[in-house]
Amino acid sequence: DFNGKKVIDMGCGTGILAILAVKRGAISVIAIDNDANAVENSRDNVLKNDVANVIVLEGEAAALKDKQCDIFIANINRNIILTDLPLYKACMHAGGELITSGYYIQDLPMIQKKAQELGFEYKDHTVDKEWCCARFTL
Repeated sequence: DFNGKKVIDMGCGTGILAILAVKRGAISVIAIDNDANAVENSRDNVLKNDVANVIVLEGEAAALKDKQCDIFIANINRNIILTDLPLYKACMHAGGELITSGYYIQDLPMIQKKAQELGFEYKDHTVDKEWCCARFTL
């Protein structure tokens, strides 16, 4: 449920998840990627899809400073998620939702363990061709 929510999309790639969040009711989205081409593509796609409340930034997890959200989407590899999870948590409101993807199903136990150590509650996950998407709440 994105209605009325503030969203951060870390590792935004083409911006598709940021655009979808707005189309599903998010009031604002901050989309971040460390690849200049991905940032440019995301900005183009935001314009092409006529969504006004998406800000696309180039950077790493340091770009999260002073940002806040209700839903945090991290479509990044396992190692970056494990390293940056404390920074993701710092952005999230109590009761917020973390959606992780971009890693293999065999990596899920490591991510679950780290997330639970930080106070996240595991909710569920889906798998498609060995790729995993997991959902946690804070």
